Amino acid sequence: MAWLPAGDSYEISLVDGKVVARSVGRRATGRSLKTLPKVLRDDPEVDRLRQLGQWLDRHRAECLARVNAWVVSSLPVPTELLARIWPDGAWQDVLRDLVVLG
Repeated sequence: MAWLPAGDSYEISLVDGKVVARSVGRRATGRSLKTLPKVLRDDPEVDRLRQLGQWLDRHRAECLARVNAWVVSSLPVPTELLARIWPDGAWQDVLRDLVVLG
């Protein structure tokens, strides 16, 4: 995910479902900070990224539950459906090693 400006001298991003920050400016090294600075903890952008991370976690869980239901039901899943959902990374993670029979 891209880095978004936050505060006066920081950028934030969502990395592995967690909000991380890095300093920007003359002395900045470009590396992520170990902890989120206190200045940013109540920033609206940080809150939005946290909410996005929570939504992505729920989405992954819903994809896994749906695929489990497909497998348990033993009903055919249309290949057109698989082709439409494949671009989504969460779907790819749960579908990647499944076998498709024609």
